[in-house]
Amino acid sequence: MSCWSMENFKEQPFQDQSADELLAASQLLRGATSAGTANIYVFEKDGHRYLVKSFARHSLLSRWFFGRATIGNEWHILRMLESAGIRNVPRAFALLERYTLVMEFVEGNQLLSAKHYTADTKPPVEFFEQLRQCLHQCHQAGFAHGDFRRANLLICNGKTPCILDWATANYCQPNVFSWRFLKRWLHRQQRKADRYSMLKIIDDYYPQLLTEDDRIRNQPSWLLRFGRYLRYHLYRHGLKEWLGRAHHCDCHKK
Repeated sequence: MSCWSMENFKEQPFQDQSADELLAASQLLRGATSAGTANIYVFEKDGHRYLVKSFARHSLLSRWFFGRATIGNEWHILRMLESAGIRNVPRAFALLERYTLVMEFVEGNQLLSAKHYTADTKPPVEFFEQLRQCLHQCHQAGFAHGDFRRANLLICNGKTPCILDWATANYCQPNVFSWRFLKRWLHRQQRKADRYSMLKIIDDYYPQLLTEDDRIRNQPSWLLRFGRYLRYHLYRHGLKEWLGRAHHCDCHKK
């Protein structure tokens, strides 16, 4: 399935299928690495491929604590992104039993660090220009990604970016007053983190694309610094090791 070639594609009736039936007919692409990450599958039907993210085979605790929040949030955000006309993201087709998300399988290659490319093989300037424009479009429409990094970026057709993994994304309607001050504050911090990460990525490949103003204003937000601290010190070397992987998911269960 090529990148954004599905304007005339009829959505399949996934809502009539249980998560267990779908996973039994799917191929595991990547197993969960912890309680907080989903199993990733590929499902094929009628000549089309779909990406399936699921917590269905995690423990009850993982399903309730992580699955309901992340899978449900990504489902709603992707549907809203599609309604907003933003194309550089996957389409979401179905949410099954709250823990399994069926979405578009986007063909592409993950963006690697600059050291893995030569001058002839690194992504073109056009890719990063489009990436910057797409992120700006998302922010203007009220979306903040919250986990903007290379692992969540695909290169499609050699030059087109696709932004993946909207599980921790946040939406706030632009130019509308709200009493939800904490959500608004979090949204602003996520946008700052998105912008910082994007410019750092661009700087690794084409530093000439950044202006002096970019370099002066581009400072890591408090939320980004705190999030990185928690990820490395509390999650990766604490909670993740304590919970382990084996008793959170049975990736080969049929």
